[in-house]
Parts: sequence; structure tokens; C-alpha cells
Amino acid sequence: SLLWAAQPVTAFAQTNPCPQSTDYKYLRYDEDYQYLRNPACKADALDALKFVPLNADGSAYVSFGGEVRETIEHFNNPTWGQNPQGPPYSLERYMAHADLHFGPRVRFFLQFKSGLEFGRAGGPREPIDKDQFDVNQGFLDVALVQRRPRTSLILRVGRQELAYGATRWVSVREGPTVHQAFDGVKLIFDTGPWSVEAFATKAVQTSPGILDDAPQPGRAFWGVYVTHPFACVPGGHLDVYYFGLEHSVAHFNQGTGRELRQSLGTRLWGKSTNGWDYDVEPIIQFGSFETGGVRG
Repeated sequence: SLLWAAQPVTAFAQTNPCPQSTDYKYLRYDEDYQYLRNPACKADALDALKFVPLNADGSAYVSFGGEVRETIEHFNNPTWGQNPQGPPYSLERYMAHADLHFGPRVRFFLQFKSGLEFGRAGGPREPIDKDQFDVNQGFLDVALVQRRPRTSLILRVGRQELAYGATRWVSVREGPTVHQAFDGVKLIFDTGPWSVEAFATKAVQTSPGILDDAPQPGRAFWGVYVTHPFACVPGGHLDVYYFGLEHSVAHFNQGTGRELRQSLGTRLWGKSTNGWDYDVEPIIQFGSFETGGVRG
């Protein structure tokens, strides 16, 4: 993949005035280039796009970024010959975003996406292979509380990507060509050691045309996700979360009906001093499907 980057969502500037390098984030709105307010930190040709001041002190600014990804796939005897087979085919992803900050408390993030498929026998797989052009994200952030050194409460409203923990359950759908987004509201509380996010959304249904993606009817997704360091284990962190999913018309082998699933989970993760990574995530799921119960 070829990436060129954009601006952050963090409430406060980085402590290092001129980082040696800036990593691209899984969630692109998490990237922070406020350090480029210092002209001496601009060392890359694209830094001029990453921080564009809109006033004299740079408190209002816009940052641009994007991504181009080309994938060539070929499968021999996929699903034991049940699906159409053909020659190698290409999948292309194009994404571009602008991150506009109106001072320290208000921010608007806008991201467009385009996913294209060429030459696949049987055509594109819906909804992951093709979306000609659409809004992937478009949300407004308002900092309701912002205290130094690092306490913030941010209200986010609009279309946004969600990703939590190891992204086993909630992710941006990075592997396929077309990302998954959600329409809704989210509260983000951060004190440094504590990070809490609460959200209520609807999944965006991917349609292959131009500007035709919309919230999926009859399907709601909500939850709370909490993260805190866990000193009992070397390098440890502990996540605790609740997810709720309601689908008014769900289809399963036993029939069609209303589905309500609720999940309680926890995740212990980190990296020990001897170099071992660890990640353990038990989850309990309960709810109902029509007149039957869900237990897992």
C-alpha cells in the first residue's frame, strides 16, 4: 500500500516537539501532526499538506491525507469449485480525507472512499469489493471538557469508523477493499490512565454506486468500552466492554425474525519485559431470536 498522511483527533499536542517519525494509525483520525506548527519540524515534502494553518497562531488548521491500495488476487479451486473460477483479478482502494480544526475545541473530519474491482469471475463480492464513490466518514467533534495535562470529554456526531481492542468483534473491515462505517453519536472520555467510549450507532450499508451508502434499516449497534492499565501483570492493560446489537429482520437457518444480542467481555493484553506479547479475551453473549434464547 502507498500511504500519505493527515491530521489527528487528539485533544492535546504531543510532548515531543519534533518526532523522528509519525506512524500511520489504524484509525486515520487518530493521527496527530500538531507538532508541524513549528516550522523547524517540517522535514518531509508532504508536511505542507499535513498541517495547513488557517490563522496566525495555527490554532485553526486543516490537514490532508489519503491512501491508495492495489491488490491482486487469484484462487485455485475456491470453495471446492462451488464458486466461479477465473484468471487473477485486481481490487483497488482509494481514500482521501481532510481534518479541519476550528481552534482547540471543535473539529470536523471528512473522508471519501472508492473501491473498484476488475476482472473477477462472478463479479464483485458484496459488500466488500466495490463502492464506486462515497462518504466513508464525516463527523463533528466538540470538546465538552478539556483540562490539562490530559483530561477530555469529546462528543462526536456523524459517520465514523469504530474499532475496539484487538478488533476481533468491531473493526473497520481493513482486510477487504471497502471499509465499514457507522452513523451515530459517541462520547469519548480520557484521563490518561482511563479511557472510556460510549456509542449508539447504526451500521452503514455499503451500496456499489455513487453516494448511495445509507444506515442499514432496522439495525442498531451500541456499547461501552473501557481501558485501563493493569499493574498486576507486567506491561498489562485491562479492557472491559459491553456491546448491544438489535436487528429487526435477521435471517438464519431456523427462520427470520427479530434478533437482540448483548455481549459482555474483558480483555487482558500487553507486552512483558521478556518480550512476550499476551492477549486473552473471554466474552459472554446473551439475548434472543424471536421466541428463542441466545446463550454463548
